[in-house]
Amino acid sequence: MGVSNEELLKLIKYYQESFDRYTLNKNDYKILNAIEKLKKLPIATAHLEQTGIGRTVNALLKTWWRSWRCC
Repeated sequence: MGVSNEELLKLIKYYQESFDRYTLNKNDYKILNAIEKLKKLPIATAHLEQTGIGRTVNALLKTWWRSWRCC
């Protein structure tokens, strides 16, 4: 029993929109929690290409890492 391709794309897009909201609110806990949930999904290369979620997560992690190193 797995998640259909359409359901998976909807979940990925939901988390991607959540990242935008959490970034505006500067809620690091919710961002990391959403990344943990994404980690558990069976995401394939095609999903990364269709949604751009990989680029989004990498940008968030780079921003977070830079701010953490500066302080």
